Amino acid sequence: MNIADQVTGMVSTSLLISGGITLLVLVIVGIVLWRVLLPIFRGQKMTRELLDNGEFAQAKILRLAETGMMINNQPVADILLEVHPRDRAPYQAQARMAISMLRVAQVQPGAVVPVRFDPSDASKVVIDLR
Repeated sequence: MNIADQVTGMVSTSLLISGGITLLVLVIVGIVLWRVLLPIFRGQKMTRELLDNGEFAQAKILRLAETGMMINNQPVADILLEVHPRDRAPYQAQARMAISMLRVAQVQPGAVVPVRFDPSDASKVVIDLR
């Protein structure tokens, strides 16, 4: 075996190893993105479905808490609501939403807001500020 064959073999091995490492990194990044983005997309889908098909109710905001997250430069807040459906007893539910700076005054403790909820799972609630 001459030197050229040895160099070719080493280059092929190096390319194979670097290709394997690149593939491994891409798989890991893909898994991380999947685990991070999937819950976000599921939450957006649930919100759209509730806004379109959820049962209407009024709710009083009991507590507003910062999450430390921002979406499109809008703060995301955890909101404790006292939901007052028409046909059942009031109950408490938790909602999380990005609040437009233009709507911050509407979403304060003590305010009454329109909400939509899933009648089959009343813990699924979104504030309807459309």
